[in-house]
Amino acid sequence: MAAPIDGAHPTSANGGTQPGITPLHTSTQIAALESVSTTLLLPGENPSSPYLKDAEHWIVVYSELYNFIVGIIDQFRAAMRDFQEPAQEYLRSHDLLVHEKQIQRFAERLAFWRQRADDLQAARAGSGKSEIAAG
Repeated sequence: MAAPIDGAHPTSANGGTQPGITPLHTSTQIAALESVSTTLLLPGENPSSPYLKDAEHWIVVYSELYNFIVGIIDQFRAAMRDFQEPAQEYLRSHDLLVHEKQIQRFAERLAFWRQRADDLQAARAGSGKSEIAAG
């Protein structure tokens, strides 16, 4: 059996490192786990911000991320049609799965910030345009 491509070796059971074996929690693995985390916030994101401008900013950010990943998935699916079945199955069970989870996370964050913006606008209207809600 041919050796896997360098870096494609599984981590040893005890987490040791040997040529071709990576530690259990590399920065790549951590990033992969964070990319599908439902609790991950982006740098600077403050869900309790009292500022409407913050909510509007995060609506734009999450809209961009959502649309970008949807575009990636569309490209994956179009290109996969020409792949052999094992390659298609791998992409469906790994790469597409991760991107679909990212889309779900971005949609949830986008819904949160849209609701937050609505709440801040309602508070602003109810209080006669408060400084905090106006940002």
